[in-house]
Amino acid sequence: MKRIPRPKSKKYKRDPTGSKHIDDSMVSILHRIIKNYISSVLQAVTDHWSQARKERQLGSVDLLWNQVVAAGANQIPPDLMHTVAAEFSEKGYLQGIKFASTAAEQLGFGISLGMGPADQSTLSILINRNTLNLTNMISDLQARIATILEEGYAKGLSVREIRDEIMRATEIAENRAEKIARTEVMNAVNEAAKERYRRLGIVSMEWLTAHDDRVCDLCDPLDYQIYKEKDLPYGGPPVHPNCRCTLAPVVDDESKPINIWDYVEK
Repeated sequence: MKRIPRPKSKKYKRDPTGSKHIDDSMVSILHRIIKNYISSVLQAVTDHWSQARKERQLGSVDLLWNQVVAAGANQIPPDLMHTVAAEFSEKGYLQGIKFASTAAEQLGFGISLGMGPADQSTLSILINRNTLNLTNMISDLQARIATILEEGYAKGLSVREIRDEIMRATEIAENRAEKIARTEVMNAVNEAAKERYRRLGIVSMEWLTAHDDRVCDLCDPLDYQIYKEKDLPYGGPPVHPNCRCTLAPVVDDESKPINIWDYVEK
């Protein structure tokens, strides 16, 4: 049985797939989108809230909310979440291919395989899932802001109190955006790696955690354990939101060398 060498550097142990820079970038972009949107919302609240309180009429709240919606409408176009999801799902998937191919090469598999139909199908599913998660996150933020305005108006809250409530909702949205980014990028990385192993005839995989004090009680016992794909605990990583685990190839007696002619254009 052959495994890839155990990593020695802490950086490699914590990020064996080399994908952290991808989810870091996705987090940064999502936070920027949220901050730009909230900035417009806060400006609308500052400009219109005091007048709405003075008038104390339902129409004033409707007017205020229309102003808020108008201020934020151009900040988050409907297709923006799909664009972000597609870009970073693909980057994560390609990084997973790179990681798996490099690891397999260390075990004697020297052939480099391009994207196949199975890759395209899996990537499409990943993009759709990522898009749905991001769209729901933004929709929930907008719905929360609407509730804050409606309840704040009924309670007679000040501009400062409303702004404080909106900033608390913003922090929750930013944390959720980060969780989605880190989870979905690692999901793309691991799905790509598993597909690469299938195509190379590798049937066994070694579970790798991030090897630090943040590894959870679910993942820690799985570190360096070897599984067939069908036997992977929880279906394989990511096991939970923010999971950093991945799968490395293992060559054993059941590994079946690929037929190179299957990948030659006819």
